[in-house]
Amino acid sequence: MMARLPFYRHDLVLVGGGHAHVLAIKSFAMQPIPDVRITLVSEQRDTPYSGMLPGYVAGHFEHADTLIDLHALCRAAGVRFIKGRVFELHLDAQQVRIEDQASLPYDCLSIDTGSNPSFKGIEGQEFATGVKPIAEFHKQWSALEARLRSEPLDQNIAVVGAGVGGTELCLALAYRLRDREQCHMHLLYNSNQLMPGMPARAAAIAEQQLGKLGVELHSGFTLSKVDDKGVWSGNGNFLPMDTVFVTTAAAAASWPKQSGLACDDNGFIEVNDYLQSCSHRNVFAAGDIACLVNSPKPKAGVYAVRQAPFLADNLRRFFSKKPYRTLRLQSEFLKLITLGDQSAIASRNGLSVSGSWVWRWKKRIDSAFMSQFVELAKKQDMSSRPKSPDRHESEQRMHCAGCGSKLGPVGLYENLDKLPAVKSASLHPALHTVEDAAVWQPSAAMAMVQSIDGFRSFTDDHYTFAKIAVHHAMNDLYAMGATPKYVQVWANLRFAHPRLQQRDHLRLMQGVSDALQGHQAVLAGGHSSEGVEDHLGVVVNGEVVLANRWAKQGARNDDVIVMSKALGTGVILAADMLSATTVDVLEAALDSMLTSNRELWLQLQQVSPRSVTDISGFGLIGHLLEMLPDDGVAAQLNVASIPALPGALELISEGHHSSLFPGLVHCFNSCDVAGSVSAAQRDLLLDPQTNGGLLVILSRDAEQTLLEDGAGITRIGVISPRESQQEPICLC
Repeated sequence: MMARLPFYRHDLVLVGGGHAHVLAIKSFAMQPIPDVRITLVSEQRDTPYSGMLPGYVAGHFEHADTLIDLHALCRAAGVRFIKGRVFELHLDAQQVRIEDQASLPYDCLSIDTGSNPSFKGIEGQEFATGVKPIAEFHKQWSALEARLRSEPLDQNIAVVGAGVGGTELCLALAYRLRDREQCHMHLLYNSNQLMPGMPARAAAIAEQQLGKLGVELHSGFTLSKVDDKGVWSGNGNFLPMDTVFVTTAAAAASWPKQSGLACDDNGFIEVNDYLQSCSHRNVFAAGDIACLVNSPKPKAGVYAVRQAPFLADNLRRFFSKKPYRTLRLQSEFLKLITLGDQSAIASRNGLSVSGSWVWRWKKRIDSAFMSQFVELAKKQDMSSRPKSPDRHESEQRMHCAGCGSKLGPVGLYENLDKLPAVKSASLHPALHTVEDAAVWQPSAAMAMVQSIDGFRSFTDDHYTFAKIAVHHAMNDLYAMGATPKYVQVWANLRFAHPRLQQRDHLRLMQGVSDALQGHQAVLAGGHSSEGVEDHLGVVVNGEVVLANRWAKQGARNDDVIVMSKALGTGVILAADMLSATTVDVLEAALDSMLTSNRELWLQLQQVSPRSVTDISGFGLIGHLLEMLPDDGVAAQLNVASIPALPGALELISEGHHSSLFPGLVHCFNSCDVAGSVSAAQRDLLLDPQTNGGLLVILSRDAEQTLLEDGAGITRIGVISPRESQQEPICLC
């Protein structure tokens, strides 16, 4: 019996991966909103937990320890994830505008994008680094740390702002750099006391610790200008500084106000006691980006965390049309302030204590906060997949998406051999050989080339999926030297309300259209259907001068074998289905898949390659075997030179493979494998690639010409004579 699938009627879009949203997503995972599809749009696939930033800077945590994996969290919660930067809202049309992407429609919208430091009244902000967004601060801090490691630079480092956040950051930096005598820390603030609003004892403890760490305090310093030499105060005082970090008052992004949402004078979205926009009833906001008009609160992560259950509840009530729940936040809460070393201050209701035990207490609280998302993501494993009662346990395996979802070559070729051959005077003989595309010859000189490709989706982002699918399908034409002309598509969308399907279809087709512009091809038509999963089939049509068509077979002795793009998209997508990849590994794979092979195709036209194909579902070895004739020549591959995407070999070593991999293992029967080749290196060569690179055999002179033209190719082997009883491929 087929498992019942959710049928969605409404779209809830969450913009920003702030603390309130990640906790709301966890809530929705435990208690889904009936009939509502949820989508998170974020500039990053992970989001930092601000409570652990000082500990990371001080060196007590690794950077990865402070990050919440939004992609994995959304997958576990059944929430769609789209990476992109929102720059505008069309409030009347109910659409979110995403940079370099199609717009995203919504029925209800929630915004939790945080804030940035305010540089109002400060000249030269390009010479300073704000602590928010934290991702940008991390880049600048990492770069500074790398410079300090490479050479003993004299550095004056300033933290501007002595609120709780600024004081914590300064203490963390001072502790991290405590052994570097050439580094001098400065804390600049316009008041006469540290941490205004905190109890005097807490401020005194922090000031004592700053003194121990050698931090120079500059009270009454109102920053007015920053340049490459230092900082100026409002009364003209100058301090030489090499690095300036700013933690002053918060500022909002400009797009909410410019889009027409009611905002305060600083651009923060005005919300009522339900976290609902004061101007648009189907828009909510939480965290730093929100301004509670009836009970303003400081911009602090603790308030975003405490707003989360109210936000999640009121978003549910929006769709159920129930009365909203009034936000109630206590005015006093426990504040835990780290002191750089492994000690901290605990303060509440005017009382303050400090010590290493407070640090351990804070660490336990932070670890518990982070572990809830890790545990939720872990639930997305093989045991959570529906099993069919009439299938053997060995068949209950994961099935990959992308090109890894194709059928294996053995059964495919056996079936094709059983079909009657199509006879036509216009069909070129190449149709009946192992080629990348069918060739139709309307005239003696010109041939029309056609191919079809497609697969089930591996991402919730229809726009990105469509672009990758088009790039992938175009490779069959490029492998034959053909010029793309027009395309037809077959789109299969998941079951949903027709209104939502129309939204998905538009984003999908906008991805198709944008990709086709880069290939200088046009969309000529297609078909659509609905089903259990999203699929996209792409028929590409082009033309080639018959005399210039590139064949798949044609290698000669002493030719070289080159390829573009690194291998590993198959195993990375397979591991991602189990939430076993890191954000950086997945990002690298997506960047590769979003890169077209058109530029190399254009360059290859200048050198007349011997043989060309693309590396796709059958892996490098499977496709290279198609390029080698039955006798005469063999391929000698230098396995160490074959590029791999970051993390691919490690994932294979951990036991991850695409579900198509077992159907390709027989290809190793045609290979001699040297003992120096590891199992992971070997298996990578059969990894199914989605929009992989081109695999090219060409003369050495042609290779040199390509390299001089800046072609992104890597030599991976050579063609040599094949001896009797020798396998066609040697891996060494």
